[in-house]
Amino acid sequence: MKTIGLIGGLSWQSTIDYYRFMNLEVGRRTKGKHEAKVIIDSVDFAEVEAFMQHEDFAGITALLVDRLRDWKGRGRSAHDRCQYPAFRGGFRAG
Repeated sequence: MKTIGLIGGLSWQSTIDYYRFMNLEVGRRTKGKHEAKVIIDSVDFAEVEAFMQHEDFAGITALLVDRLRDWKGRGRSAHDRCQYPAFRGGFRAG
């Protein structure tokens, strides 16, 4: 089973939801014999909020892309991002 890396959620409360969903889905697919292998890189919402106050969505994108590049630099390949509902403008890590 691969390890999945999560970047975000932007609060610990939303991260719980993503973690729970992943484990429920892995449990469903494996008939309860396994749990998700997950590494979480939690994002401090205060960093994002500072960008949001100035409607700097490019800044939010840069923050998340930097996190993703850091993951790739450490040899992580499977990743996903947890998205805050106010920020739906995905990002690309080129």
